[in-house]
Amino acid sequence: MARCFLTGVEFLVQDGHVLNRSDAYRLLRTLKSRSESLERLIAQLSPLDEPTDNNPRAMKRGGGGKLHRMICKAVADALAATYPEIELFHSWPGFLSRKVRDRFLIMKEHPLYGASISGLSDDELVLVAKLSQQVIRLIDPRNELSPTARMAISDGICARHRGESPTKIAALIRSAIAGNGDLAALGVPEEEFDQVRASLVRAAGIVLQSVRS
Repeated sequence: MARCFLTGVEFLVQDGHVLNRSDAYRLLRTLKSRSESLERLIAQLSPLDEPTDNNPRAMKRGGGGKLHRMICKAVADALAATYPEIELFHSWPGFLSRKVRDRFLIMKEHPLYGASISGLSDDELVLVAKLSQQVIRLIDPRNELSPTARMAISDGICARHRGESPTKIAALIRSAIAGNGDLAALGVPEEEFDQVRASLVRAAGIVLQSVRS
């Protein structure tokens, strides 16, 4: 009889098993090498870079936002073959589509805005997202709006007024802020009134100037 080293259970010697040391050590070396290679890839490719005037994507996006580090398809395919158990790289269009899908899920599950947009199709939500970007650029040229105010404009105001032009929606927002108007009528939940109003006042200083004049 023998006793299991790990559990203490007794068993017949002929039913025992011993470690295949050579293969185990060989696999350990391989796993360490793969782990180190993956760590190097993460260190090289995961950081987001500041846009520059020489970067075409930065120029196309107006110089705003962080930029992902890209590699060509041939290199991506070669590196990905080393880690077949995961999808190591996304194509750029696939990455953008996944971001949009994830954003839609978050929008539809939001406790304040989810109910109002849950009936919108993905195509309608894409239009709302594009519309909100245009409105925010008109309202907030210095990029000072809080995340709460941005969500109110996107998921609340633009979702409700998605048939209007960006200029019309921006004018509605300015009018509501300047005249202490009803934000609920625009699509902002009552719980968000104070935060959204304060952020819009700070970001759109021109609105306050027009009220004082």
